[in-house]
Amino acid sequence: MKVKIYKVALLLAALVICFVSCAKNDGEADTEGAKMTELDYSDIDPSSYVRSVTYKGLSVAEDSAVSREDSLWSEILKTADISAYPEEKVQYYVQQTKEYYLYLAGDKADDYENVLKHFGITEEDVLEEAREYVKKDIVYEYIVKLEGITVTETEKSELFDKYVDKYVKDYGYRREYVVANMSEHIYDSMLYDKTMEYLIANNSFVAQN
Repeated sequence: MKVKIYKVALLLAALVICFVSCAKNDGEADTEGAKMTELDYSDIDPSSYVRSVTYKGLSVAEDSAVSREDSLWSEILKTADISAYPEEKVQYYVQQTKEYYLYLAGDKADDYENVLKHFGITEEDVLEEAREYVKKDIVYEYIVKLEGITVTETEKSELFDKYVDKYVKDYGYRREYVVANMSEHIYDSMLYDKTMEYLIANNSFVAQN
């Protein structure tokens, strides 16, 4: 199962678009760009990393400035006890974050350490952020596996065009490219959305005074 960057770090959305720019502008599909936006967790057992987590029966304070999804994930991750972080996954996000800040720095990107100083962060901050991304990924994988959440073939067929339209609108891909090259991305998005529907239905949301 592959977890996309946009699920765990909207901060990196600009980098994702940068990596797939050829898919939008050139005649040939940039399949290498698509590979760079995904992270595969099929090689690990999430239960080996998640000691415990509470993801049902939570009371989540609603905030008009934050989506229900983000508020819920914040509460879930507060309860998660992670025994270890798979290093290769952490380093994946470290590298993505590094590329993101270098991308933002543009012509000023003469030295990575100077770039970090420019944005007021340290390499330890980047590492900690990467661990948080992996933490969410692992907890997500854990919930999907434990609850047996799947996307049926009927759902894939019925929802496919809707998701293609969303990718075109939200991320600027060419429709032909999405249809030809991104079906697995779309199915993963369906699974993520179905999981979020399950989580939202099994937790309560309380309006803040």
